Amino acid sequence: MPESVKVLLMRRDELEEAERKALSIHFPDREIRLASSASADYVQHAAACEEHQPLLTFLPKDRPVPSLAMQRGFIHVALVDGKLMRLVALVPQWEEYKP
Repeated sequence: MPESVKVLLMRRDELEEAERKALSIHFPDREIRLASSASADYVQHAAACEEHQPLLTFLPKDRPVPSLAMQRGFIHVALVDGKLMRLVALVPQWEEYKP
């Protein structure tokens, strides 16, 4: 069985179809396992990342900057102009995500 990919959803329960498609392109033949976090602040979000240990976290539409979790090395992504983009700076800066 192929290795699965754990994805944490920040402040939502489902991926949009375009986001799901982007993940399947990046991780073909791998099961995508979703977990959801409704963290109230960046400290709770960092704790959720520690608990779930996701390969990456999908940001919500308002795209908050999860500074503490990023400082701890957790990857955060969003779909931007049809591409899976990784948040690379605490002041939003994006680069294409390539696993």
